[in-house]
Amino acid sequence: MLQKMLYLYSRRSSPVCQKKQDVKARLCWQGHVPFHTHHKDGVLICDDFLTGHCLLGEECQQHHTPRPYHWQLRQTLSRDWVNVSELGQKHLEALFCNPDKTDITLSCENAGGEEDLVQRQHSAFSKLDLNTLIPQNNWSYNKVRRLATTSNTDLNPHFLTKWNLYWQELGKWKLYKEPVVSQLEAAFEKGMWNQAFMLNGNLYNVDLKKYTQCNIKTNFTREVRRRPQLISDTELWPLIKTLPLEESKKQPVVSGPDPLKPSKRRLPPTWVPGHPRKEVFAQIPVLKSGVAFACIHSLFHSSLSESEAIILDIYQIQNMHQWTKYTIQKKFMSRGLSSAELSQLELPLFHGTTEEAVQSICKNNFDPRVSGQKHGSNYGQGTYFAKNASCSARYAIESKSGHSYMFLAMVLVGKSAVGKQSFRRPPPLEPDSPTSDLYNSCVDKVQQPQMFVIFDSCQCYPYFLIHYKKLTDTVNVF
Repeated sequence: MLQKMLYLYSRRSSPVCQKKQDVKARLCWQGHVPFHTHHKDGVLICDDFLTGHCLLGEECQQHHTPRPYHWQLRQTLSRDWVNVSELGQKHLEALFCNPDKTDITLSCENAGGEEDLVQRQHSAFSKLDLNTLIPQNNWSYNKVRRLATTSNTDLNPHFLTKWNLYWQELGKWKLYKEPVVSQLEAAFEKGMWNQAFMLNGNLYNVDLKKYTQCNIKTNFTREVRRRPQLISDTELWPLIKTLPLEESKKQPVVSGPDPLKPSKRRLPPTWVPGHPRKEVFAQIPVLKSGVAFACIHSLFHSSLSESEAIILDIYQIQNMHQWTKYTIQKKFMSRGLSSAELSQLELPLFHGTTEEAVQSICKNNFDPRVSGQKHGSNYGQGTYFAKNASCSARYAIESKSGHSYMFLAMVLVGKSAVGKQSFRRPPPLEPDSPTSDLYNSCVDKVQQPQMFVIFDSCQCYPYFLIHYKKLTDTVNVF
């Protein structure tokens, strides 16, 4: 029997089954899910376990882990493999999947218990070469490993590990294309040392151990890199049975349809009845396996990649007073608009903020009167919103714990004009008329604007709060 390391990962607070005959129920049951990893290298993660169908339980000769990948550190003295924390798993995986990353830093500053005792006589930080996965200085861990599922499509139809192969040209990493990529990947899977291929009339040889590509005729050598394709939790949720479920019985959660689609309902389609109760507003967690989370996740990461940030939680803000003001303003601004104009009236836009300002915005809405105090007001003295999360991320100042916050707001942009720093309100539609109506908002540019400025708080509503972490090259492993 291979040496194992057993650990538990709670999905809900139900008791753990102890009897051997309960193994099947334990794996498929929505209670504690028992995991184990083997000490020996070269063992795959069990695909059946990830889908809740492994009947072998603790006797399975493959790894039982929460995801199709799993990171561990090997202690120098005991040679035991230690699991990286939940957030550390995602952080390390995102960096490893990025071909631009070569050296990163591992930190044990948050270690506790036995790990803290082991760490005290060693540095809390270590450089890690992502090509060798070997820590580079005197550290209490001498090796890092990434457990994974197979890349064989015949063996793993659900959680296949997909590898990307790159070659370097002028400092940039370029993907190999077919049929070369299939030839190289097959060679890697067979454990071969070299693989030759023809491309544009030239013969090349790839050293699969040194990760280099050599032109046989000119002897010119390039670096080669093999990294897995990043897979997010939103892709795993439909099939995987090992990720934690929200405590939906203890607190309400937001599920339901796409919350960003136009709706004629009085309240948003994902609004949870009965909340808030006594408070002015309620922050309702968005179910991570639901459609709403996937839609917001997709919009957020469309400009801010998963190699740059990890979403930790999303909350729907339910504030009846502010929502009522918003809907009244929307009805007023909709008067006399054509179908095409109505489709452009309202947009979901991002607003980066600080941890200290979150509760005030949830309660009192965005306040144009205090805008620009920290970040300037190039297009007017109002509240700023961005089409892309990557833009708003510049204004989402990290908290002391390294976390960031961003609102996804519903904004009535209406008719827009290019703003100026001196503007305290939008300019008139007809400059020569003293009774002219005003534009509804200001923008950075008329064609395909990226930044919107709102001068009236009833034209915006803090719909969702995104709690996330910006990814640096330093990973807290515990």
